[in-house]
Amino acid sequence: MHIRLWGRVYFFTKKKCILYSLLLLIICGIIGYIPVRISTSATGVSEDTAPEVTYYLPKATICPTQENNINATNRLIAVHITGCVMNPGVFYLPSDTLLIDVINQAGGFTQEADISVANLAKRLCDGMQIRIPSHTDTDKTWLLSEGTPLTGGDTSGSIQATKVNINTATLSELMTLSGIGESTAKSIIAYRTDHGLFKDIKDIMNVPGIKEGKYNKIKDDICVSS
Repeated sequence: MHIRLWGRVYFFTKKKCILYSLLLLIICGIIGYIPVRISTSATGVSEDTAPEVTYYLPKATICPTQENNINATNRLIAVHITGCVMNPGVFYLPSDTLLIDVINQAGGFTQEADISVANLAKRLCDGMQIRIPSHTDTDKTWLLSEGTPLTGGDTSGSIQATKVNINTATLSELMTLSGIGESTAKSIIAYRTDHGLFKDIKDIMNVPGIKEGKYNKIKDDICVSS
């Protein structure tokens, strides 16, 4: 291959053509990079600067204490979650938080978690302690402490949440009731499956093994909202 330039003829081999082509591409790349670099520096943006991250904060910002004379709906509750979650610990959350919400805050379940035993729709209370068991755990108790509802303002929803809903409660929830063991808890679930939801808390006495004496022990701790 030959090129006539300024009255002279230059001869190039195939290897020289490839070499000069690569060199030309490198030079063009450097020339194109310099303006971009200058423009970036002029706007004050550094390649090493991490992007700004915005964190979501709940509207409630005050932790519940006896000294805080404030409506309960504006307070945060403290919930301790342990067991098979990615980041166990204590979380401060709005008073209307459900169990699934604090699990998400804790990074979600681990692969070992037995998610079938816990009531993920349970509304949380201040001071509640929850343990998510694994598939291999023999003790499936997930609600270690009920906690206490906030005082002040309209706490009717929180008080209702501390009661065990016999229409929706899981086996482990029913077993938190006084005098209700695994066998009786299974009977309650079997009864509502066969006969439909309880219409009144007194209807639980229709379940085999629950008479007036046992009912009187649990009547203040149960509800029947569907």
